[in-house]
Amino acid sequence: MTENTTRVGFVEDLGPLFGVWSDPDGRECLRDDFAEKGAEELARGFKRAELLLRGLALHAEEAIGYGTVCVLYDAIDQARRARRVAESYIEEGS
Repeated sequence: MTENTTRVGFVEDLGPLFGVWSDPDGRECLRDDFAEKGAEELARGFKRAELLLRGLALHAEEAIGYGTVCVLYDAIDQARRARRVAESYIEEGS
């Protein structure tokens, strides 16, 4: 774990982006997982999710319909926001 992710702020800034954060058990799981993984690993994972979802959305509208593609674009935005939070902590540690 990188030093900059040991601060409470990292998990507290990232956690509320996820719906499970509102559940006490979910919050505890996210806290543990995010602290263990660290900003660098999470930023890479969120970037992969963003790219995967973008590719799916770009090529799937005919197959899955416009409404589902809108859901994918919301998920892309969510992955982007999470990646940016994680990256901001990587930059702070540099």
